[in-house]
Amino acid sequence: MEPRRADLDTDRLKALAHPLRLRILGALRISGPSTASRLADQLGESSGLTSYHLRTLAAAGFVEEDPDRGTGRDRWWWAAHDLSSFQSSDFDATDAAPAAAWLEAHVDRTREREMATWVAEQGDWSQAWRDTADRSDYYLLATADELRELTTSLHQIIQDALRTTIARRDGAAPVPADAEHVRLHLLAFPVHEVAGVRVAPPTSGAADHDD
Repeated sequence: MEPRRADLDTDRLKALAHPLRLRILGALRISGPSTASRLADQLGESSGLTSYHLRTLAAAGFVEEDPDRGTGRDRWWWAAHDLSSFQSSDFDATDAAPAAAWLEAHVDRTREREMATWVAEQGDWSQAWRDTADRSDYYLLATADELRELTTSLHQIIQDALRTTIARRDGAAPVPADAEHVRLHLLAFPVHEVAGVRVAPPTSGAADHDD
């Protein structure tokens, strides 16, 4: 199945900028359909709170009721999308700018926490997983268009792999006995300093080599 993407507009961005809503949406995307009570147990929150935030997410189009599972007592919910994306600069001149800034900062904090957890716990994993885990970085001299082309290609490769994950999550494909949950981060940004070295503008560096 092709990964479903939610491109965030102003209203969706503001609705998503809440820590518990992000956790609820993440739980549904990872584990599949659930109820407010099940999510409350999973996340250590009250069912009243998860129910309230599920309704907020539903109003913004992030979650939908699962008609095949719902009963008069329990309402089952599933994630309407597998991915969310936004460009924070698109919201600079809107009232959603604080929400965009918060979301970016929250993602950064989550990434740092996940990396710190891996560093602390990697000794508990098998040698195969320790050998497979990757913490690479690269230096490139590129234009904005070239970087966009590169990251677009990388995202496509990752989303091709995500199809397998979605099939396994939804029961359409078997889960291998040695499978684990894996977190993959992709970062790319321009810099004025590389590995602690302040670098000159590329044009001045090129001029130094002119004959």
